[in-house]
Amino acid sequence: MQSLSVNKVLNPAYRKFKPKNEEIEVFKKELLSCIEAIELSDQKNESEEHLKEPIKRFFQSTFYQKNLINTKDKIDLAVYLDETAKSDVGIIIEAKRPSNKTEFLSENNLNKKALQELLLYYLRERIDCKNNNIKHLIVTNGIEWFFFKAEDFYKLFYKNSALVKEYENFRDGLKDTSKNELFYNEIVYVFKLM
Repeated sequence: MQSLSVNKVLNPAYRKFKPKNEEIEVFKKELLSCIEAIELSDQKNESEEHLKEPIKRFFQSTFYQKNLINTKDKIDLAVYLDETAKSDVGIIIEAKRPSNKTEFLSENNLNKKALQELLLYYLRERIDCKNNNIKHLIVTNGIEWFFFKAEDFYKLFYKNSALVKEYENFRDGLKDTSKNELFYNEIVYVFKLM
């Protein structure tokens, strides 16, 4: 994967959208509120679970007021395509604490547990749930945000038949363990996908 500028990844239709000043102010206020809540919970050494609520509030108050945002299975946060859990997941979010530098990715090193978890959740959603409506995947610690287009995951991972076969063998208990660490440390590692 390569890092791209906003202009290269942003849908041209979005570039024509001109937000109102009030919308920009709401966005800034909500983002600052999210960051403050996350920094406070990190200072208090709260668990990763504590991050979900500020991120959820940020999305609900800015972009996804008419969408259900909740966990789904092991996914930290899923943005559904409408206000019900019966709809497909459109966005998968993996959240890590800001102080968790070991598992959080950087521009120079994407092969970290946060992205490996995101890949596992993507494969579960895409293969097991047969969801072809995923649009975006996000890894965040509330301060840093990494956005991925689902079409890139589709090309790099879903279309990799050897990886899909390894995932299915792992999922079906055909490996010597069903612990996720096997997927992260051996399957992803062998394929050198990131």
